[in-house]
Parts: sequence; C-alpha cells; structure tokens
Amino acid sequence: MYTQVWMKFLPVIRIMLKRAMNSPQVLKTNRTDFDKAGGGKKAGYKFLLELKKGKLKNKITSAIAKDLFTVLQQDAACQATLVQGEFELDFNPKCELGISWTPLPDAVAADPAASVVDAADN
Repeated sequence: MYTQVWMKFLPVIRIMLKRAMNSPQVLKTNRTDFDKAGGGKKAGYKFLLELKKGKLKNKITSAIAKDLFTVLQQDAACQATLVQGEFELDFNPKCELGISWTPLPDAVAADPAASVVDAADN
C-alpha cells in the first residue's frame, strides 16, 4: 500500500542512512502522499523500526512500517549500510522519519585504530 511512497523517498533515505553514522538525521516527508496511498484515510502515522545488522529487532504491525522495511530489504545499497550497526527509524505523526545509528560493540573492539587511541589515552 505504501511501497510506492517509500520508493519515492528511497534515494534520500540511502543518503541519510550513511549520514546517520555520523549524526542523527530527519527526513521530512509529505503527509498527503501517505494519505493518498492509504486510500484517503488520515491515519495517525507512527512507528519505530529497530534494526541490528539489517535484521528487524522489534515487532511491527502497521502497513506503513512493513512497507518501509520491505523497501529497505530489497535495496542492496540500503542493506550494505544497515549491516554496519544498529539503526532506529522513528516515524512520527508529523511524517518525519528520524534515523539514528549505534555502532556494534564488537565492531569497535575489532577496530585496531580504536585500541591504539585507547592505549594512548591511558
């Protein structure tokens, strides 16, 4: 139902996923796109997608969230970014998609440069 809307925003979402690895990002979308895709009903759009290494961590029930997750799963560039840590995609009633990233603890420990910096600080 909402797949076409998410496909419209996919190029921007790709960029924002990468930028989120430096600082949280917010994508402001157009509510009318979602209202039209939902058959004209004005729903209270809100969901949270929690992803770890590209896999869904939480249960999602809304069609709008499921369609975004499907679009992300089908895009190779998004998947390549999503496997690099934990991402939270938070869609609020203002139709803003917040994207934040947390590195995986094992990725930080595996980074030799990080251990050199830690050793120099001690």
